[in-house]
Amino acid sequence: MRKLHTTIMNRNWSTAYFPQLLYIISRFGNIFQMASSSSFSSSTPSWKYDVFLSFRGEETRNTFTDHLYDALKKKGIITFRDEEKLETGKSILSELFKAIEDSTIALVILSKNYASSTWCLDELGKIVDCMKEKGMTVLPVFYDVDPSDVRKQLKTFEKAFVAHEERFKENMEKVEMWKNALTEVANLKGWHLLNRPESKIIQNIVEDIWHKLSYAFSECNEGKVGIISRGEKLVSLLSIGSNDVRIIGLWGMGGIGKTTLARVVFRMVSEKFERSCFLSNVKEEYEKSGLVPLQHLLILKLLNESMNIHDVDEGVFIIKNRLRHKRILLILDDVNQLEQLDNLAGNHIWFGLGSRIIITTRDKHLLQLADDIYDVEGLDDGEALNLLSLKAFKTDHPPKDFLELSKDVVHYAKGLPLAIETLGSFLFNRGVDIWKSTLNRLKEFPESAILQKLKIGYDALQETEQKIFLYIACFFNHEEKDSVVKTLDHLGLYPDVGLRVLVDKSLIKMNDSEVCMYDLLQEMCQEIVREECREDPGKRSMLWSFEDVNIVLSNNMGTEAIQGMALKLLELKEANWNPESFSKMRHLKLLIIDNVHLLHDPKHLPNSLRVFIWSGYPSKSLPSSLHLKTFERLKSLQLIKFQKIIETPDFHKVPILEKLVLEDCLNLPRVHPSIGVHKKLIHLCIKGCRNLRSLPTKLEMESLETLILSGCSKIKKIPEFGENMRRVLKLYLDGIAITKLPTSIGHLTSLSLLNIKDCKSLTCLPSTLFNLKLLKEMNISGCSKLEGWPEILGNAESVKELDVCGTAVKEVPSSNGLLKNLMLSLRGCKSRSWYQSMGAEVNIKEPSSHFCSNDWMGIAVCVVFFSIPHHQNKGYYSLFCRLIVNGNKLNVAPSISRAVSSSDNIWLLYLLNQYCKESKEDLKLLKECEANEFSEIGIKIETILNAKVKKCGFRMVYKKDIEDLNETMSQSSNPIIIPYEDLGVLHHNSDSSMVVGEGNIAKRTRDDYDCARPSGEGSSNDMPNPKRIEKLQEFKTHGNSDCAESSE
Repeated sequence: MRKLHTTIMNRNWSTAYFPQLLYIISRFGNIFQMASSSSFSSSTPSWKYDVFLSFRGEETRNTFTDHLYDALKKKGIITFRDEEKLETGKSILSELFKAIEDSTIALVILSKNYASSTWCLDELGKIVDCMKEKGMTVLPVFYDVDPSDVRKQLKTFEKAFVAHEERFKENMEKVEMWKNALTEVANLKGWHLLNRPESKIIQNIVEDIWHKLSYAFSECNEGKVGIISRGEKLVSLLSIGSNDVRIIGLWGMGGIGKTTLARVVFRMVSEKFERSCFLSNVKEEYEKSGLVPLQHLLILKLLNESMNIHDVDEGVFIIKNRLRHKRILLILDDVNQLEQLDNLAGNHIWFGLGSRIIITTRDKHLLQLADDIYDVEGLDDGEALNLLSLKAFKTDHPPKDFLELSKDVVHYAKGLPLAIETLGSFLFNRGVDIWKSTLNRLKEFPESAILQKLKIGYDALQETEQKIFLYIACFFNHEEKDSVVKTLDHLGLYPDVGLRVLVDKSLIKMNDSEVCMYDLLQEMCQEIVREECREDPGKRSMLWSFEDVNIVLSNNMGTEAIQGMALKLLELKEANWNPESFSKMRHLKLLIIDNVHLLHDPKHLPNSLRVFIWSGYPSKSLPSSLHLKTFERLKSLQLIKFQKIIETPDFHKVPILEKLVLEDCLNLPRVHPSIGVHKKLIHLCIKGCRNLRSLPTKLEMESLETLILSGCSKIKKIPEFGENMRRVLKLYLDGIAITKLPTSIGHLTSLSLLNIKDCKSLTCLPSTLFNLKLLKEMNISGCSKLEGWPEILGNAESVKELDVCGTAVKEVPSSNGLLKNLMLSLRGCKSRSWYQSMGAEVNIKEPSSHFCSNDWMGIAVCVVFFSIPHHQNKGYYSLFCRLIVNGNKLNVAPSISRAVSSSDNIWLLYLLNQYCKESKEDLKLLKECEANEFSEIGIKIETILNAKVKKCGFRMVYKKDIEDLNETMSQSSNPIIIPYEDLGVLHHNSDSSMVVGEGNIAKRTRDDYDCARPSGEGSSNDMPNPKRIEKLQEFKTHGNSDCAESSE
């Protein structure tokens, strides 16, 4: 705590109440240090041992004490017993005193010669001190002595003290202390072995201690917020009833509550096992003494045998061979290296059937052998507020005057029990003013005791991993994952490996979209950087606050120490920086400036830069150094809202540049032609540059993967693509003024995404586009002059999403039927209307001979529906299509499930006749139809999760329809004949009523088919004349259709 005190005093705190804070911390600093690295909450101090045994070794070690110790261990009671070999060292006394302090109960075995040992009397004196100061429970056992003789120091006790008085006649205060201690302990309630069987007494002692621990445990758990639910979850993972061997990992960041949870469950279930062992502080003991002492302790606790272990291999041999038939519970607490697991619990087969091993660790990578991993999360806001109230107010809820302040503390702690407990303990019985000043100061100077606990995880990292951790904390917390990964890669930090290590060690969280960390871990990292030089920010490796950056750059205080500098301001700030301010920063790798208005341009930028991102640069031209220098290390250059610049640098001078972004540079007319032949560029984004007219005539960029020209509305022609551009994956040309695409787009053979949305002048698409075998997503929506695309779309078999909304498309090419996985959107297309059918069920009468013949191939179905978002459906809906024959539902029931949208949707599907005959019951129903001249055929759409059907329709599909489709395909340059069995299900989505058909579906004559009857049944007089598979049979329900009529 001395370091904390010095640090605080050097900051010249002006808050009036912080001298009191300093006094409290320096006076009670041990309270913070004693806070468990993983405690939830406790109204009593945490302990390491349940029982401390104090006894005279030569009298009882191998008899009564040994039997008692064994009984305690079998019950799962964690007991400290001094071994004979420990008595030879002078430093052992301090270790014994520490063990006494870490114990809940002291069991003192008072035998005839107990008082003759000054060692025993010193232990007893310490025990009495802990009883008075910490509330320790002390239980005496009078072994073959009269309690009265102990109280009054008679017989052997009198003889012992005569000798002590002679020996310590210069220190009689010590002797008196021993006498008083004996008297106090002898006056306590305990057990007297006079003429009573030892085994019975031992049983009574163990049961009484168990009940006392259970009572203390239940009292303690009253303050352990959230422990019950977490304990129940862990117990369920243990599956204690099963007879296999299970290893369970408890994984989480430091201070989250792993050890406390493990202790709770240990007490809950230990009695269900033959033997149990809680091996605490594995990391600490390993670093202090190595593996052999840990193996010795494990064997001692699980076998009740003290063995001489000469090396690690011998220890492994003993553990494997002596425990393989025993049903044990083993908890390895705070494991941080694989070597520890390999030599303490290396495999399931080391232990007997039904055994359970729990491993607590910050490093998920160590849990490869675990059958289950419990990710220990922080407290939610309600639990955190409850815990804070218990520590700060000794009640379940904060007083009204402190409610908002308490919520602020909870917000600061982010659910971390260690932080909440530490702060709550300090704020106990403090006034509102102290609470406010504490919160204000914590924002700038986080609580040192908390950060020191959290720093353990940081210290265990390799140098590269530490740098990644610091970069995320100082610059990239809560930022988009892909961007963070790319930036770290540009900085040469190997993020794929490093980020996984940080995730496994519970230091960061990472999902598909974001990288983030606890705020307290972020503050810890920032505090580490501040500690590099508190007085001079120019000598720190990273700068992120406007105050520090402004001091350094205004006063030209930059040094070679600075590696990263980033200002990401929410509001524009003005800065008068020294033009020479970057000249001394020879090791600057990262420079990000956003929302800063400079009064003077920087004259120099260091060529050590690897990532340079600047938004809102004020001048018409870039710093001269960007034009004249060669930036040999620069990998990412992003210039955003450079509204005055009119030219870009020669890109030959950034030879290894991988990412270039020019965004919203509104007056930029052209880009330097060197960009077109850059060999290393992977990502090129020129976006929103509304006056950009000129690009290189041809691009030959062999490394390019993403090209973005979005919103450059003056571009009328895009460059040709060279044959070496086979790596391009994504091409964004939305919102530009092109009339056509170059045929050389066919050279982009790896292209998976093409976005030409809102190209209002685009009238056609080149046929080479559809030879791109890997194209998956294509957006041509808003291309209002585009009327169609070639029939050869089928060549691009991988296309899954095709958006043609808002185009002039009148017809979907037949070849679309080949794209089995296509999601087609036709919202707003200039197409004419169908007849519509209302409701979720349609029935017609059909000649039985038609669908019982070999010519019947299947049924085409169309459903128009919408979904209603609801809190119970979790954003999804489902529909099922039931086929009905003569009033009987067939078992066939294809379905669709999708995310809820607020607009109308259309579902198209095609049911093969084989699909309708898969079940015996369905086949029987269909065969029964052959006996009738007519049969009633229909569909019924069933919905769940709040999907509503507006209308539906279906039609029978016959062999002639398939032949027509194949004939159409044979007319294309790449004929493809599709076998009947390959006609899959197509799902299409639309935001409004949608038309799927050949040309214009017109008002039908009686020769085509009758209108529906009022009952909803279609006419049976005429069979429709099918022309194309896309046409659907339409039937009206409950009267006329709501669609306007038109002529075909």
